Amino acid sequence: MNNQVDVSIIIPTWSIFNKKVDGKLAIEGGLESIQNQLHEGFQFELVFVDDASPDGTVEWIKDWIEKHPEIPATIYVLGKNSGGLLNHVI
Repeated sequence: MNNQVDVSIIIPTWSIFNKKVDGKLAIEGGLESIQNQLHEGFQFELVFVDDASPDGTVEWIKDWIEKHPEIPATIYVLGKNSGGLLNHVI
């Protein structure tokens, strides 16, 4: 893979532990889907933007990033909850 990014995927997060699908975290299913789309010659990055989650969301994402070095990823943590404003801005 080259270092050029073709697509940036922005993922707003807040309290991911409240959202489950078929017994697992909804974000896990979404990230698995993204992983299944890795193709040689096409590079994407993940940009997580956490809206000051009060649970362990940020730690879970940092752990996921560490376990998946093949996918460039960054996390930004807002210092104050925007009350859903982030979803409207993006």
